[in-house]
Amino acid sequence: MSLSFTLYLNISLDGEEPEYTPFFEGGVTHNLSEMARSCGLYEALWKPKDIGAFHAGDLIDPLTKGLDELGANPDIYSEYNPSNGWGDYHMLLSFALKARAACVRYPLALIDVGR
Repeated sequence: MSLSFTLYLNISLDGEEPEYTPFFEGGVTHNLSEMARSCGLYEALWKPKDIGAFHAGDLIDPLTKGLDELGANPDIYSEYNPSNGWGDYHMLLSFALKARAACVRYPLALIDVGR
């Protein structure tokens, strides 16, 4: 199972019914959720509404803080690598960096998380 993380807008062209238009789509295995919890990325990526984040711009600060912690301590967080080999420190780091970059680029986008 994996987390799907999408930034989107409902865009209406020519008075048509709004269409779900994704600007960023990414995902990561749930096997990395404990690592994400430990470094402070879990709520921002898995449960953004729980921290009051509805637009991508709301996630810039929490993602930056979590990434600062994760990036500064690779030895500590690599200990959370799942024993089954599905996912690792670098996978979470890469995914969170891409998600933050998308949030910076599309701050008004809405957030859709599938767990």
